[in-house]
Amino acid sequence: ISSADFSSSEEGEDVDFNVADSSKSPHFPNQHELDDLFRDLGLTKENAELGLVKQFIKVLSPESNAFKHVRLMFPKLSEAKVKGCIFIGPQIRQMLASKDLEDKMSTV
Repeated sequence: ISSADFSSSEEGEDVDFNVADSSKSPHFPNQHELDDLFRDLGLTKENAELGLVKQFIKVLSPESNAFKHVRLMFPKLSEAKVKGCIFIGPQIRQMLASKDLEDKMSTV
């Protein structure tokens, strides 16, 4: 393919793209569809929760109130384990159920 092949269309324009229906809204999956997706991907609910917790902890600043609250929730857990997101199932469930942790989070 040479650059001459692209000269007929404006830069950034895809001549093969056709909008099917611009009034169509995006599909938001329901819980049943999400459960099916997790099952098809071989993910357990615990693995999915762990993934969410890992993403959450990694974006927290160590100086934030939420990070400090996680440290207070698990005083015997080393800071390295908290930063590395090394948690077990009961700890994950405790974090997800914690109203205090939710209150400590700041909006972005």
